[in-house]
Parts: sequence; C-alpha cells; structure tokens
Amino acid sequence: MITLKDLCNINRNVKESISSNDISDVVAFLKASGATTVEVIVDDEQNFQGLFVQDNQMKTVYNDFPEVIMVDATYNLLDLRMPVYLMLAVDANGMSKITAVFLVVSETAAVLGSAVEAFVHSNPNCGKTKVIMTDKD
Repeated sequence: MITLKDLCNINRNVKESISSNDISDVVAFLKASGATTVEVIVDDEQNFQGLFVQDNQMKTVYNDFPEVIMVDATYNLLDLRMPVYLMLAVDANGMSKITAVFLVVSETAAVLGSAVEAFVHSNPNCGKTKVIMTDKD
C-alpha cells in the first residue's frame, strides 16, 4: 500500500539519486522501484505534460474494487509544484486504497484526459466502474 509518506520518501530518494529532472531517469527509477505501468504524457510538440504510474498492487486493488473510484489532488508536494492526483478505490469495508498516481504540469482538460486515458488503457475492467467521485476543484 502506498501512503503519502511513501510518496514523500520517493521524492526525497529521487532528489538524492537524480541530479536533474531528466524524465528518462525518473521513469527508470520508478520501474526499478516496482511500478509496472509508467506512461509519460506529452503534448503535440513532445513537451512533457504529465506522468502516470501504477504498480501491480494498485492494479489488483482496482480489479478487486472497481465500482467506486475517488479522485483527489494535492499541491506543492514536489519541488516542481506539479499537482499530484491520486485515484482511489473503495473496498468492501469502506476503506480507500490507491489505484493510480499521476502528476501533471497543468490541469487542463487535455492533460487530465490523457492521464485518465492512460488509466483506462492500463485497466481493462474500467467498464465496471459505476461512480467516480471528486471534490468541487
């Protein structure tokens, strides 16, 4: 289970092991850390727009509890000031568990749509989702 503390620790480890913000180094680090799906989101000019990350445990959680998905973002978690979005599934006990993480440069419909498309592409059970809940923001 990935917690907010884990994300902060990853951030700290990335800072220590990567001297620049080279996306290929970040992708390699994430894959070496166990992330099975890492997709880089780019625009038409191949500019970095976001990063989608999901590991096997996240996929298993989603496959087990695909009916209700909650989405929320946190801001200023990273030095790059990129919003970090968490997608959470709600289990049979009403507990939420992370099913995916994505970081975005901007919160435009195109960028967020690409992140959701990456989630759909990575999870063939998306048709079983009945409710997606987020806050007003």
